[in-house]
Amino acid sequence: VVMVLEAVCIMLGEKPDWDTAKKVMANSQFLKMLKEFDKDRIQPKTVKRLQKYLNNPTFNEESMKKVSIAATSLCLWIKAMVVYSRVAKEVEPKKKRVEEMNAKLEEAN
Repeated sequence: VVMVLEAVCIMLGEKPDWDTAKKVMANSQFLKMLKEFDKDRIQPKTVKRLQKYLNNPTFNEESMKKVSIAATSLCLWIKAMVVYSRVAKEVEPKKKRVEEMNAKLEEAN
């Protein structure tokens, strides 16, 4: 549970320790912060900091289910945000290229 909450703190830009995690979770807007998290602005350094958690063999759905359903959900959220970040990083240049090509097509027509 501590490991998952440290990862959540990193994702939210907070200090990754137990005291900070308790404060973050005690925030009445905690769930809203997660739901409205700006996944398009995840920094590469954040993903890099999360790598030690993602590489941990116990940082997975099956292991977390044995400990806590809430930790399982947060673990899945962290993994989803990292995957989204990686995919977005790959897709962004392609989207820009499509926009450029569409603009050229409009000019040609």
